This record gives sequence, structure tokens and C-alpha cells, in this order.
Amino acid sequence: MGLVAKVLLSFCLGAGSLDWSDHIAAHYAPGHFARVAARRQLPTADCYVASPTYKIGSWLLVEGVRTGIRRRCLVADTSQPWDRARHLRTRLIELDYDSARAICGSTRLANRDCPVRVSPSKSQSE
Repeated sequence: MGLVAKVLLSFCLGAGSLDWSDHIAAHYAPGHFARVAARRQLPTADCYVASPTYKIGSWLLVEGVRTGIRRRCLVADTSQPWDRARHLRTRLIELDYDSARAICGSTRLANRDCPVRVSPSKSQSE
């Protein structure tokens, strides 16, 4: 698909108005995020993310730069105090295992090899 077609498609889908920021993604072990979300009494989601900047319980759109795969993810965790400065400096977020496999294309990549774009999700339909 050409660049013009992608831009037009993103505007038609409402993505043109999103406030995207660039990050890299790591991932949690299989099943770990679901346990964290359940312990925090958060809703079940198809995608979970940990972020040093967004509040637990908020929703984000996460898109793989290389794969183009986009998921709506629930923020279920945050960086530990001793990791927060590094996560902010490196722009690291953490995905659940299955979402990382889809968004990154693999779970065997170094964090720097999984560039993602992140935007706050403004509605249920995104």
C-alpha cells in the first residue's frame, strides 16, 4: 500500500488525530499480566501493557512499527521505582507475551528490535 493510501486510510479510521509517541517494547512471561490484572481487579483484556507514564486502568493503542499490528491494551502495571528512570529514558513499555508476539512479530527480539507507537485510546471503538 502506498504512503498516500496509508495516510488516507488512517484519517478515515480516525488514527490521523491520535497523539502517537515512539517506544520500544519488552514483554512479560506468558500468563503473568493476566494474573497481575486479576489481582488488581482490572477487566479482562486481549492485550495488557506496563507503562512508566500512563495510569493503571487506562487504555492505550499500541502499534508495531515493523508489523503494522495494532492492539488496544489495558495498562495493568507500572515500572518499579528502581526501573522507572531507565524505562523513561529508553521509552520502554512492556507487553503481555501474546501481544508482543503479534505486535513485534516475535518474542525472541531484543527490546530495541521491537519499535512501537503508543497513543492513549480515546474510545471503545479504537
